[in-house]
Amino acid sequence: MADVQEADAIVAEPEPSQADGEVREPISQPGTIEDLPDWAKQVVKDLRTENAKHRTANKATEKAAAKAEEDQLIAKGKIQEAYDKARGELDALQQSLIDSEKVNRKLVVGQRFKLPEALVDVLHGDSLEDMEAHAEILAALIPPAPISVSTDSTSGVNGSMPTPQMSDSEVNEMAVRLGVNPNHLKTSLGIEN
Repeated sequence: MADVQEADAIVAEPEPSQADGEVREPISQPGTIEDLPDWAKQVVKDLRTENAKHRTANKATEKAAAKAEEDQLIAKGKIQEAYDKARGELDALQQSLIDSEKVNRKLVVGQRFKLPEALVDVLHGDSLEDMEAHAEILAALIPPAPISVSTDSTSGVNGSMPTPQMSDSEVNEMAVRLGVNPNHLKTSLGIEN
């Protein structure tokens, strides 16, 4: 430390003044570091070493900051990418839900107005009321189905199963032969109790 103070004193020494009457020779500036005394060489060497450490640390800090900034941009990009993907999936699910609700409304309205499946598919309208209005128009265009009466004893009106024509005594007799409860037999044959 004393060496540094001596060096500061040499550097800080005033210029020779003409007022003192003495003429001092100015301190000559050395041309190279090799011309300096050993203690000054050591000070310069230490300062240069310290400066090199600071430069190295500064470069490392700058690299770390640049890497952190790059990592942050990458992470931000990944977050944005994940957000965009999730948003796309959400939009697709919302559209799917809207489509499903529309199909469900078509089926309900078609069933209410007894429209054939082909006409249910062409129903349109944004609201339930719009679809019902359209279904009403379509239903009015469909001619009523003729009632067919079959002379065949195995089929009823419009091809349905005929109502059995058994009396209670016949049902009871059959139940005894089959070994079943007569009420169960009436139910399976579609006869009201």
